[in-house]
Amino acid sequence: MAAPAEIIRRHAGALPAPIALLVSGSAFACFFAQTAIDLRRGQPWDEAALAGAAVLAASGLLLGTLGVALLALLAWIVTRPLGADTAFGFTLRAFGLAFAPTLVYGLCGLAAQLGLGWPAALAFGVTGYLWALAPLNAAIAELVGERRAAGLVLTTLIGAVLMLAWAAIGLGQAP
Repeated sequence: MAAPAEIIRRHAGALPAPIALLVSGSAFACFFAQTAIDLRRGQPWDEAALAGAAVLAASGLLLGTLGVALLALLAWIVTRPLGADTAFGFTLRAFGLAFAPTLVYGLCGLAAQLGLGWPAALAFGVTGYLWALAPLNAAIAELVGERRAAGLVLTTLIGAVLMLAWAAIGLGQAP
């Protein structure tokens, strides 16, 4: 988290893409599970509530794998005219690994929820998501080279899409 660009450059080339996407998928599954637990706060847990929480966590897994992969593909395609020569495989792995901070915060948040009874989706989930924007920006910087403004705009757009997806799917409210 301290040097995201270096970590992305060093590790995104070495890991298989499914492992990198498992990082982002697990991160979003934890984030969505936190949301499900927070939404049920103070209410009894029955089989239907557990099934709903499982569906929400699975939705997070889907967003974190397929959604992140599609956004990586979109970013890769959009940056082609800028002269970027980064391989798609590297882009895919870098996007997946960018959400490692979200996974760390997600696991800590679930521990705080289940162990201490704290609400966690905002305190841990959103914070972890925001920590992922720096590594995501580092991954996008590999695509845009010296065009920092383009990188910041693309990072902001992708970040907004994922946050809006959480609001729409995780909270069940369209923005």
